[in-house]
Amino acid sequence: MDTRPPLEAALGAFGLPAVVTPPDTAPVETTAFWLPPTAEAVPGDSRLQRRERYRLLVLSRADVPVCPRGTVVEVAEWETGEVLAWKVDAFEDADVDHHRVLVLPVPES
Repeated sequence: MDTRPPLEAALGAFGLPAVVTPPDTAPVETTAFWLPPTAEAVPGDSRLQRRERYRLLVLSRADVPVCPRGTVVEVAEWETGEVLAWKVDAFEDADVDHHRVLVLPVPES
């Protein structure tokens, strides 16, 4: 039995307005929320090892059925923060009702 609260509860408590634009697809307005950051080792010489910091973002599959690498998500980091553009770098996991994606900031052009 799944004892987790429904996704709608997390979106209501922690959600931020977001605009998600998968490649070659129209933008979708939705709500997203951040999970705690994670760090992954970058391959290479172990003496020069560093850890790359990724941000984890949760998106509803009902609003965003597909979220491939390269998808751009415009969302603030906190409720009163500036809306920034983030690019999906990797797909971390999926569940029945949501995607968890690793995002990196889009460099300003």
